[in-house]
Formats: sequence, C-alpha cells, structure tokens
Amino acid sequence: MQNFLVRRSPWLLALVLAACSGQPQTGIAGGWSQQTADGTQGMHLEFDAGSNKFLAHTAPRADGGHDHISGTYTFEAGAVTVQAALAGKQGPGTWTGKQDGDALTLSAGESTLKFARGGSSGH
Repeated sequence: MQNFLVRRSPWLLALVLAACSGQPQTGIAGGWSQQTADGTQGMHLEFDAGSNKFLAHTAPRADGGHDHISGTYTFEAGAVTVQAALAGKQGPGTWTGKQDGDALTLSAGESTLKFARGGSSGH
C-alpha cells in the first residue's frame, strides 16, 4: 500500500494544486481595487465572505497613509448594495451596482466607481 501511495503522490499533488489554483472566484467576497481614469492607485474594497461586513481602504494620501471606511453590504444575483460613505462624510451613504465576473461597478447619484477583483490595500 505504501509503495502505491509513493508512486501516486506526484499525481495526487498535481491534482490538488490544479483544483485549488487558477479557478475563477465567484460572488463578491474578497478584495477589489478601484480602476481610476488616470491609472493612479484608488481605494481598495474588502467584502467579508462570512458576514455582511465591508471595509474600504481609501486612496493613499500624500503622506502615504490611508483611511478606513467600514460598512455593510448585501449581494444577490450580481446586484450589490453598499452602506458606506465611500465619497467621504458629505457624500452619499448608499451605493448600488453590479458585479460581472471580475468587474464591479458602484454608483450613487451621478458618481460611479469601477473596481477589478484583486490587488491589495497596501497593508
């Protein structure tokens, strides 16, 4: 039995790695990086898979730091609603949009923000 497992180990390892990597993610859970018109680093969003919690890391300030905005979200069949003041304290507190594969669009009034799956918050 041990000889059988040793001979099959490389094949089993390859099968496990193939199953765990390179698969497209579904749903909205995870990180999303803002796609800005001028290509500068924008905000980074994180949707918690185990709850309705949401965290945004704002675009970097001149000193290199950034702020955090927490809120909640709902997601169903590609439609998302975020309850958070993404445009600052004076901006709207509710953003709606849709997720289409690795693209996410959120709008509030005349403001629209676009995101792509992945990236990092910088910490």
